[in-house]
Amino acid sequence: MLEIYFNNKSLKTDAKKGQLLSKLISDAGIMLDLRCGGSGICGRCKVTLLSGTFSIKDKVVEVRKGEPVETFSCRTTIESDNAKIVVPVTSVIHSDGQIAVDFDLLHLPEPDEKAVECKRQYGLAIDIGTTTVAAALLDHSNNKITATVSAYNNQSLCGDNVSSRISYCAGEGGIEYLRSLLINDTINPMVRRLLSDTELGPEDIVQVSISGNTVMSHLFLGISPESIGILPFEPAVRIYPVRSAGECGLEINQSAPVNILPSISGYIGGDLTAGIMVSELYRCDGHCSLLIDIGTNCEIILNNGKQLYASAAAAGPAFEGAGILCGSRAASGAIDHISINENLSLNYTTIGNEVPAGICGSALVDFIADGFSSGLLDSFGRYDLEKLKKSGNYLPVDYGNGLLHAAKIAVSSQGNIIYISEADIEQALKAKAAVYSGIISLLSFAGITIADINVVHLAGGFARYLNLTNAVTLGMLPPFKLGKVLQIGNSSLAGAVTSSADPGFYFRSLEIIDLPQVVALNQLPDFENTYIDALMIPNFDTEKFYGGNGQ
Repeated sequence: MLEIYFNNKSLKTDAKKGQLLSKLISDAGIMLDLRCGGSGICGRCKVTLLSGTFSIKDKVVEVRKGEPVETFSCRTTIESDNAKIVVPVTSVIHSDGQIAVDFDLLHLPEPDEKAVECKRQYGLAIDIGTTTVAAALLDHSNNKITATVSAYNNQSLCGDNVSSRISYCAGEGGIEYLRSLLINDTINPMVRRLLSDTELGPEDIVQVSISGNTVMSHLFLGISPESIGILPFEPAVRIYPVRSAGECGLEINQSAPVNILPSISGYIGGDLTAGIMVSELYRCDGHCSLLIDIGTNCEIILNNGKQLYASAAAAGPAFEGAGILCGSRAASGAIDHISINENLSLNYTTIGNEVPAGICGSALVDFIADGFSSGLLDSFGRYDLEKLKKSGNYLPVDYGNGLLHAAKIAVSSQGNIIYISEADIEQALKAKAAVYSGIISLLSFAGITIADINVVHLAGGFARYLNLTNAVTLGMLPPFKLGKVLQIGNSSLAGAVTSSADPGFYFRSLEIIDLPQVVALNQLPDFENTYIDALMIPNFDTEKFYGGNGQ
């Protein structure tokens, strides 16, 4: 028997010798932060062993009462009949994250007379992301959104990126398990919440529209995405078969048709198809425009006035809190914005105005941009130690591999110091370099410059809360004229909602997926050099780009 202490509660679960603690904890209903897929490298699933015998990385450890041991749950198995552990709140994925369910560019048609005559018929629109899932309930009688809901994708138990999910599919029962985590443990509970909030019944939802990246769309239907992980990175399908809700395992009207927006390629999915549609980027009318969706992967769609181009840059999860020593997803208590005054003192805000619990991506962008502008950081992301110490925020961090220089930001409710180290900044600079070089390389390939762009659509939750000036200062975004940059929110969900309201939207989406020329950035001759140059924080000369007109 394993006794788990979590959030001032005691949970007991049957345990067999040799079972991983991470599996036992997850089976007990606690969603561990296993963003590395249980490979033991992210350090997010720490637990404290109180008593019992365990095997830690194949070394047997007997824990006595009063002599607790801290370990990674994904690397530790239980080896005694009875044991006790503590799971800290910092090791779980919070359910109250700031997940984007809002969006712009939504132009729903007026319902036809037949739809108005129908009563209690609703459409369900779902955006399935690698990290998060968002849904909206649409009243078909008036094409108005009745309720929205969001949650973290429970597939995160198997890793925080599509590569780890693809790898998991290779194991026995991997696809079925991932599909169950998505449908049974993520989407169906969201549906129950929507029904409860609106006092509707399952039979009232008569249609489903889904938008998601290519891997998520495959897994929803139980189709193996393994071909996306190997050359030439082609998906098994791009146009997904229409299934009934009953066939998909959704807890709604069992005969409701389920439509999934089609994918453009293995790494340009239906979420970008949705974005192209709602932003009308497909209109090649001589105007140049961009759609940029910044996440673990940064997808970029360019219209150079004549032709569509599409590419994906592996930005990595730094801006979602992964790989950052005090990083956090955008959950309650996460520091979401930071400013540095002239005297180098720090100010910050947290999501929900809660006690600080970690640092999310938007705050990391703010800190580096302000740090560079104030002289606290140089172009390589290294601290001016004299200035940092003078500010009173210097913190040397012993990370086991040597001393790290860090800036103290705040103190958590557990008394832990929240800081940003030079190693964190290095990860952020790699991520922003991927975004910037992807944009610049694609523009160059299409034969246009930054000054030619008429409008930039920034999509996604991270981009919704991003300080654009700081993003340009950091060198994540080129120096676009900021008046031309639109932060449009969750364009993927907007596409799914529009598809639910307008049946013609889905069929029009089938016509545009072959329009973009998919460009492999790593095959472009200048991409590597552009990426290396972009690792530095730039000193942009706006006159170079705009002939002295500024931003």
